[in-house]
Amino acid sequence: MKRTKKLLMVGLSLVCAVGLFAGCGNSDSGNSADKTYELGILQFANHGSLDNCREGFLQGLKEEGIEEGKNLNVTYKNSGSDAATDNQIASSFASKDMDMICAIATPSAQSAYNAAKDKNIPVIYTAVTSPKLAGFVDDSDKNVGEITGTSDLVLADDQLKLITDMMPKVKNVGILYSTSEVNSKAGIEAYEKAASKYGVKIITQGTSSAADIPMATDSLVKKS
Repeated sequence: MKRTKKLLMVGLSLVCAVGLFAGCGNSDSGNSADKTYELGILQFANHGSLDNCREGFLQGLKEEGIEEGKNLNVTYKNSGSDAATDNQIASSFASKDMDMICAIATPSAQSAYNAAKDKNIPVIYTAVTSPKLAGFVDDSDKNVGEITGTSDLVLADDQLKLITDMMPKVKNVGILYSTSEVNSKAGIEAYEKAASKYGVKIITQGTSSAADIPMATDSLVKKS
């Protein structure tokens, strides 16, 4: 249990900078060098930004004295954007009593939390847009269990400002989103809230799978 708490403490110091070096918290990692930690990393898909989250997390652990190949064993799995595979991998991690699970993207984080919560395995998430909608925090914004992480909620106001600065005559802004991810709702709401400030209308089109993206894009273009 002590080594689990130690790895959790280091993990908490890392989530302050997703994809970058750890920049907050106590850098004193104590006697971590004489222990070997088991870390499971569950990533939802192959994507540059998600890869950066994974690499940055491992780099941050290294900065804190916990390094793969020395005192850290890493089991990395990618679910290939498949929810069922996500659940299988998360269950496998939980059954192996990992010291910690790092889950990258909302679906993977939900799978990891559901699988690990009864095993008291801490989960650190990254690339989660709305922790509240995902079920990781309660109405008072407190963590619901041994889970914490960072949100990548889009800065809709800044993005719409950039769009209207570059295209002053723009009237409609189209957003293609995944209907299977709860964080899509939070992102769309942020854009809709900021839209009136810039005199634009938000037009949305949902898609349930990668195969549907071309058709959904065509539909969105016609709406716009």
